[in-house]
Amino acid sequence: MMLNNKLLKGYIATIIATILWGASFVWTSDLFQVCHFPAITIVLCRLVIASIIMFILFTLTGNLDKIKKEDLKLFISLALFQPFLYFIGETYGIKYVGEASFAAVMISLIPICAPFALSMVYKTKVKGSIVLGAFISVVGVVLMSLNLSGQGPSIKGILFLSEAVIVACVYNVLLQKLLKKGYGAITITTYQNIFATVFYIPLFFALEYKEFVAIQWTSRAILDIMFLAILCSSIAYVCYSYGAKIISIEKEAMFNNAIPVVTIIMSVMMGQEILTIRKVLGMLVVIVGLMIGQGNILKKIKRRVTEIK
Repeated sequence: MMLNNKLLKGYIATIIATILWGASFVWTSDLFQVCHFPAITIVLCRLVIASIIMFILFTLTGNLDKIKKEDLKLFISLALFQPFLYFIGETYGIKYVGEASFAAVMISLIPICAPFALSMVYKTKVKGSIVLGAFISVVGVVLMSLNLSGQGPSIKGILFLSEAVIVACVYNVLLQKLLKKGYGAITITTYQNIFATVFYIPLFFALEYKEFVAIQWTSRAILDIMFLAILCSSIAYVCYSYGAKIISIEKEAMFNNAIPVVTIIMSVMMGQEILTIRKVLGMLVVIVGLMIGQGNILKKIKRRVTEIK
């Protein structure tokens, strides 16, 4: 028994997005720790490159949908929350906590928090398993934050990452509205990058232009920026929007649980971090909480697989 082709493509797209976003924490951390790039510069560079490539490519191929006048505000709002506000929280969060894996685990709370936001807007009931999963996940994050030597992740970093989680929940609500209006994943991703770029330009010139001029563009830094722009700001968002359209945002969210795993593996491979028992235990608790929160969805998917022939 196999999933039909359309559903299978949705799951594959979602897995690709998860892997790329897990890797994004490592490349961003590398730009901070090794290449000494300022935060807004990192985000603006990846968005400018992604916007130019996607707009030219998909205009030439005719894959961009025309935005209706009444939906323009919705597109702008989407870009305001993510990438603009989201990247501020995520990027500064990674900068201040210093550990890509901790940042990834914090961001992986989104699958638990998003259903609450969706239920408030669409008046759907939040399952008890989600509440339990959220509580367990928070315990795991607190466990990871504790450090007997007093050198755990900074409160400032945790607050920025918490802002990113909240903003991502609003993004999912707005994304669902656009998907219901029939816009394609390519259109949504392309325009959200373009609008977010416009938002970032004033911040860049006000806060980081002088630092940007002094940056040393090594081959390593260029590769990190290109990976973030092409893979994470372009391909990953297209895959996420495509997957959400096929398997729904709620079902898709469970795959974000694997983001910390990807980040940890890459961080260790690149020599950025050393695993500790406390960190591993905290991550396991968070992941267990996330899986409990999505347990009802796992049952539905398993039942769907047995039904499809």
